[in-house]
Amino acid sequence: MTNPIPHLFLLLPLTLIGTQNSESGAGNALNKAVWDKFCDISEDIRKAASNTADKLSSINAFRERLEETALRSQIYGQQTENFQDREKAATLATYFAALADAAAKQSLTAAAPSAVKAAAYTTYAKGKLDELFSLMSQTKGTSHGRLLGGDDATLRKPADATINSKQYSLKLKHTTKAYSKSCTLATEGFTVGPVPTTKGNSGASRSKSCMLLALTSSGLGPTVAMPPTTHRHGGDNFPRPTAAGNSTGEKPNTVNSQHSSSPSICSAAHVTLQAVDNLSNQAYSNESKNDDPNPALVQAATLVMIKKETKEGKEGTIKAKSMFPKPAHEDISKFIIKMEAHKIAKGELGLQTPTPLSQIGGIQKLTALLVRSSLALSKQKQDLIAELKNRDAEKSAKIEEEKEKECNEAENDKEKSNKLKTQGYVYDQNRDDGKKCKSKRK
Repeated sequence: MTNPIPHLFLLLPLTLIGTQNSESGAGNALNKAVWDKFCDISEDIRKAASNTADKLSSINAFRERLEETALRSQIYGQQTENFQDREKAATLATYFAALADAAAKQSLTAAAPSAVKAAAYTTYAKGKLDELFSLMSQTKGTSHGRLLGGDDATLRKPADATINSKQYSLKLKHTTKAYSKSCTLATEGFTVGPVPTTKGNSGASRSKSCMLLALTSSGLGPTVAMPPTTHRHGGDNFPRPTAAGNSTGEKPNTVNSQHSSSPSICSAAHVTLQAVDNLSNQAYSNESKNDDPNPALVQAATLVMIKKETKEGKEGTIKAKSMFPKPAHEDISKFIIKMEAHKIAKGELGLQTPTPLSQIGGIQKLTALLVRSSLALSKQKQDLIAELKNRDAEKSAKIEEEKEKECNEAENDKEKSNKLKTQGYVYDQNRDDGKKCKSKRK
């Protein structure tokens, strides 16, 4: 299905030129079948700023979720007693951290520039369209207006954000709605109320004359002849091929193509909107149709679990498959559910009750929880090392004491005495307290 929004600005020229003959460009008025589509387009254009903001916001929100998942995985890996789960958690923490980093880079290097261009170009394009429409709604030749209603009568000037009850604000109003595509345009033209594209002079009234940017010796007038091969409507903004003074019926998407060597602002806006519309989080999602672990997961498994990887990456692939068998993306999702169900003890971060990891959000809070968990593990390690050292010292002292006792008892046994001497025990003949034998290590 073709996206409608990217074609928005390629169709703008059609609204002026698709249905007029040579006289309409110079002096005839436009009927409602043509001009009311200006309103729809302008209202569509003003969504561009909020659309681009929504795209950036959605990418950033997705990045935050990835980063939070990476942090939760690290916390779970530190606190679980299941060694296999520790390996999985460590691998997924690395995997989701890499996805979050890639999403952040997309925001800075692709999404943000595209959003800025789209907002700027569409705002400029809307300004040109609104200004042209404003001129058309006011320009007259005698009593003849440029715009006609369905009854061929000249319309009043725009008022209260409407023209002849048609919504058209002629203003740039910012909205904060979620991303939405155009509902008025499609590849070949309007989706509702088609504008005629037939050859000839439909869509204009020969009985009405108006003055619109046609400079003559007598000022702005309705009687200036147009070039025989091209009509340039709206202050030379919209060229239209003609033959024998009439429209050739050329399709709208061939006008001011984006592939032109010098594209118009409409074409430039089209390109930027298309770029924004194509921005997606799919590349950073765990969802996949492939049952095997994807390359990013294999790389994470290699970095975390493999000491020395082969050039072919076989060991990392084998390890990733052993942790997350087919289908890998489903196994990862199941593990995340298990990981997020892990409860953090009461008292941590002021928690009143044991709380599942899934209910603890925010990069700062999860980072603090990870640091607290790391510090607790470090303290446990230090305490354990100190305890083991004390145990070793006590054990060594007891062994020395038993050896010295054995040595003293073997004072008159030459064979035992010589053997003990080789083990580092010597005799002090000057002592008379029964402890003439002692270890050299003391």
